[in-house]
Amino acid sequence: MTNIFLLWRRTTGCDPDPEQVAAKLQAIFAPLFEDPPKPRIRRTSATAMVHLDRVPRGWRAPLFEEDQDGWALALDYPVNARSSAGAGAGGSPQTGTLLRLCRKLQGEPMLLLKEMAPPFSLVWSNSRTEEIRVQNDGLGHAQLFEYERGSLWAVTNRVFALRALGVELEPVPEEWAARMTLGWFPLNLTGYRGLRFFLPATQVCVAPHRLVRTRFEILPHWVTPATLAREECLELARHSLVRQIQDAAPLWEKASLLFSGGRDSRVIATALRTAGVEFLARVGGAAGNPDVIIAARLAQAGGLTFEASQGGHLPPADPLETHRRISLALLWEAGYRITGKHELFLPRGEYLGRGGVKISGKHGEIGRAFYAKKFGTEAEARRQEERFIERMMGSMPSFTRRRWKHRVRDLIAEAYYAADSYGLSDLARQDFFYLHERTRRLASGSHSAKAGFVFAPFMNPDYIRASFAYPSYEKTASPFHEYIVATHAPNWADIPYTSDFEAATHAGKGVGEEDGSDGREEWQRLTDGKDYDSMRYWQTVGRPLVDDALGSDGFWTEVFDPDSAREQWQEAPQKLVILHLLDDVVEGRTFGR
Repeated sequence: MTNIFLLWRRTTGCDPDPEQVAAKLQAIFAPLFEDPPKPRIRRTSATAMVHLDRVPRGWRAPLFEEDQDGWALALDYPVNARSSAGAGAGGSPQTGTLLRLCRKLQGEPMLLLKEMAPPFSLVWSNSRTEEIRVQNDGLGHAQLFEYERGSLWAVTNRVFALRALGVELEPVPEEWAARMTLGWFPLNLTGYRGLRFFLPATQVCVAPHRLVRTRFEILPHWVTPATLAREECLELARHSLVRQIQDAAPLWEKASLLFSGGRDSRVIATALRTAGVEFLARVGGAAGNPDVIIAARLAQAGGLTFEASQGGHLPPADPLETHRRISLALLWEAGYRITGKHELFLPRGEYLGRGGVKISGKHGEIGRAFYAKKFGTEAEARRQEERFIERMMGSMPSFTRRRWKHRVRDLIAEAYYAADSYGLSDLARQDFFYLHERTRRLASGSHSAKAGFVFAPFMNPDYIRASFAYPSYEKTASPFHEYIVATHAPNWADIPYTSDFEAATHAGKGVGEEDGSDGREEWQRLTDGKDYDSMRYWQTVGRPLVDDALGSDGFWTEVFDPDSAREQWQEAPQKLVILHLLDDVVEGRTFGR
C-alpha cells in the first residue's frame, strides 16, 4: 500500500516533536507525490508514531480504528482479518475488526498466526498501559525494519523515513554485494548499518521502561505439515485458493487481475470465477507480446472482461528521465526493487497515487519446484542440489571486489542451510529457500512498493502446507496448477502457456521491425518475448549513466572494482548505475522533477 510508517521510542537523548517529524517525512518523499499524504500522529509517554497513507481506490475496510481503550492500524491489511477476528468470512467489512483482531493477537498469538495469511503488519495501542505493539506475519513477508543505534530505537516500513529522525543511513558493502548477487538482501540483512529486517512472526512491545521482542515459531506448522496423499494435497491447495478469495473479496468494491499467459494467473482466474468474484482481467505488454496474445485467447474462451495495456512497459528514451526514475525507485524502495525494473518506476512521469485493488498470481511458484524444474530429471536435480550455492554465486558480477566473494558465499550458505533446522534436506531445501528467501525477501520488496492493495491468493498457509507435503521433484510438472485448471476450467486446458508458445514471440517481429522501417529504436523491439532489449538500452540510452558511474568515486567502488568494471560493465550495467545513484539518495540529493 502507499503508506509511510515511523514509530520511535522517546528517550532523553531522542525526543523529537512528532509534528516536525511528519513535516520532514513529507519533505523527504515529496518528489513521489503530487500532494503530500496527510499525517496521522499518536504519542504516549514512551513512544511517538507518524503515519502517512493513501487509501486504495475501491477499498472498503477501515485501515485505522480507535476506541476508548486504544487504536489499531494496518500497514499491510490481513486478508483474512474477519475470520481471524471471529467475525466469520463473507459479508461487509465491519468497524471494529482490526481492534478485535489485534487484541486477540495479543492474547492468542500462536493460534491466530498459524492460520493468518501473509503478508500483514499491524500496530496497536493500549491506552491504560501505554503499550504499543507491532506484529508481522508468520513468514515475515511484510516489510518492517527495526533500527537501533545509540539512544535511538525505531520501526519503519520505509528505510529512508529514518532520515526524518536525523539518521544518517550508511550502506554496508558486503550486504550490497550479496544483494547484487542474489537480487535481494538475504537472512535479516537490510543493506544499511544498524538496521535489521523483522524476522517471521515477531511481536514487539514498547512500553514505559521496557521493550520486549517475542518470536513465535509458525513456519514449522507450514513447512513440515502432516503427511498427506497426493490427491489430498491437490484438493487442499485448490480449496485454499477459493476460501482465501471468498474471505478477501468483501474488502473491496472492484478489483483487477494481473493476467498473463503464464500458469499462475490462469489458476487464479479460475479460482475467482469459482468463488463467484467479479474482476477485470488486465494484461500489460507491447502488441505481439506472447502474454498479450495468450491472455486474449483465455479471456475469449472464458468470457472474461479483458483489457490490454501497452503503457508503462518501456524505459524512458531520455537518460535524464532514467536517472530520475532510478533515484526515485531507490528513495521509495531503498534497493528492494527488482534490479531490472528500476528504470520502469513511475512511468510517464507519474506520481505515486492511491492505486486500486490488484489480484496477482504471485507465489504460485511455491508449489512448482522453482529451482528443481530447471533440470530434466530428478537424478540431475539432486546432483545439482550439491552445487546450489555455487549456482547462486554465478549471478555475482565478475567485477565485484574479490574480498566480498567468500563472505557472500557464506551468507548464501547460511540462508540455504536454514532449512536444516526444520528437518528439511535435499530438494526440500530448495523449496524452503524459495519460500524463506526469494519469496520472503525479494517478493516482499515488490509487494511493499506497489500503490494500492495487492492480493495474492497463493500466499496462504494451506497452499504452503500442500506444497511442502507433495514430493519435491514431482512439483516440476505443476500438478497443483494442472489439477485446479482442469477442475475449474477444463476448456482452458488446451490453450498453451507463454513458455510453450514459441510462435507468439516471432508473431511480434514483423519485417518492418526487423529492418527498422517502423521508426522504432533497435532497443525498443520485442526480444525473446520481452518488451525491449535491455542490453541494447544500456549500450545506448543508458550509456551516459554508466559513463557517469565509471568516471566517479563513491560507494559503488566499495562493492565493485573500478578497473574491472570499466572493462566488464556490460555484464551488469543496472547494478553499477543503481549503486552509483544510491549515494545521492542516501545524502538526500534525490533527482526529482
